[in-house]
Amino acid sequence: FLDQRRNRFLVAQACSGKRVLNLFSYTAGFGLLAALHGASEVVNVDSSRRTLTWAEENFRRNECLNDSCEFWSAEASYYMQGAEKRSRFFDIIVIDPPSFSRGKRGVFKIDKEFPKLLKEAYTILAEHGMMLVTTNYEQWSPRDVLRLARKALPQASTIEAMPDLELDVYPCDTEPLLKGVIVRR
Repeated sequence: FLDQRRNRFLVAQACSGKRVLNLFSYTAGFGLLAALHGASEVVNVDSSRRTLTWAEENFRRNECLNDSCEFWSAEASYYMQGAEKRSRFFDIIVIDPPSFSRGKRGVFKIDKEFPKLLKEAYTILAEHGMMLVTTNYEQWSPRDVLRLARKALPQASTIEAMPDLELDVYPCDTEPLLKGVIVRR
């Protein structure tokens, strides 16, 4: 996913020795990157067991599959609630949810779930931690995402727009679909 290149670079620079949670991980690109750049712990969470199997194979092929790497087939909200109950905190949390999906616990719609998702993640964000939250939801502009994040997390230390995408090629007269924020505790 070329549109996440700048964000991968951001995570790679920040993850050495850190506990990283990769929610909606799909094939765990961010998690693998964190493992390759010295994260002390990497947890990948996705509701699809099939994509997590693919993710584990990616870790194996890159010689990163070890006891500090976890793969959880679960709804993100369910995983975060369990982490909070166990007082499990993360220094970096990557959240790249789909705009819409169906799961065991019902339907997920980003336009309805966004504030709840951010609040749940913030409860397990370690002191001085960072959350990278991105979305391709077409109905929101980058300004909308920033506004919604600030409204959901007024207690956050800082909430800023994610870095510019710096794509090599992008169609003229269109805005990139990917937008997001960086939240710091």
